[in-house]
Amino acid sequence: MCARSRTRLANAPELHGHFPRSDSRERFFAETPINEEKAVGESLVAPVVAASDALRQISEAGYTTSAFDEVVAGQVEQAKDLASLPPATATDLAGIPTAKNRFVLAQIGFYERILAATGAVVTLAAIPAMQAAGVVLERSIVQLIALLM
Repeated sequence: MCARSRTRLANAPELHGHFPRSDSRERFFAETPINEEKAVGESLVAPVVAASDALRQISEAGYTTSAFDEVVAGQVEQAKDLASLPPATATDLAGIPTAKNRFVLAQIGFYERILAATGAVVTLAAIPAMQAAGVVLERSIVQLIALLM
């Protein structure tokens, strides 16, 4: 696990106090489990890396901010870290979303929001790099949805 991820995990209780969770989002996470057996290795990493590569093309064309680029890079790191964790046990899954569960659902939402924003801005939708990224993001969403139970 990289130092950045260890720091995030160490600060998790403090962060949760600063950023209280939405009850409806927590309920959704708890009610939408992932298949922990499938969410390991390349099954988890590959869609995130593919999306990151596609979004890098948009970045190189000058259509993203450095903050956005950092978020996307952090997602790849997080996917790699989570992909190496063993599947959660039935005891772990007692109505409490796992880190993998949160990550998979958050990635699906993140990619969907990018697609929705792109579709709403005609000039972005006309950019070839964005069109190509849209195809990859849609494929990544499908691959991540396949990890749901």
